[in-house]
Amino acid sequence: MAEDFGEPIVSDEYELEGEQKDNKIWIIVAIVAVVLCCCCVIVGGGLYWLWNNGDDLLLSSVFQYLNLLA
Repeated sequence: MAEDFGEPIVSDEYELEGEQKDNKIWIIVAIVAVVLCCCCVIVGGGLYWLWNNGDDLLLSSVFQYLNLLA
């Protein structure tokens, strides 16, 4: 009689769907993290360039012409 009440039957498809959803979530998280890191590197590089070349940019003739137009 104890043999009649075994473990509940769980569909293998349900387990695979759960694992696939978990994998998709981690892939999305990894892609977002890589994109954010790339954005940080680009913004940091731009700020570094502006820190070193900002005076030249402000004093350039192109900037002076833009001031004349404004």
